[in-house]
Amino acid sequence: MARSAAVVMCVVLVVVVARGAVAEKWVCTAKLDMLLPCNPSIKEGPWSAPSTLCCSNLRVQEQEGCICPYLQDPVFYGYINRPNFLKTLTSCGIRIPPACPTT
Repeated sequence: MARSAAVVMCVVLVVVVARGAVAEKWVCTAKLDMLLPCNPSIKEGPWSAPSTLCCSNLRVQEQEGCICPYLQDPVFYGYINRPNFLKTLTSCGIRIPPACPTT
């Protein structure tokens, strides 16, 4: 009986974590328009320093938990150039979450 309860708890945990990831992705997708001021800095091509508005918008995105999904999820690869995005984050003084790989 205890074993089946443990299995049920594990399944519930997996579902809760998966739902959180889906919700986070949806929130970040809904906020992609906030990246528009960052286009000169985060798109393909030569990198240019981000504007104040870009950095401000990225700070909002950081609070929403979108930095890591932008770096990890292939859905967002069409919107950002990863190396340029990393330079932009650094230039804006935004730390990359430790759990988020940068390579």
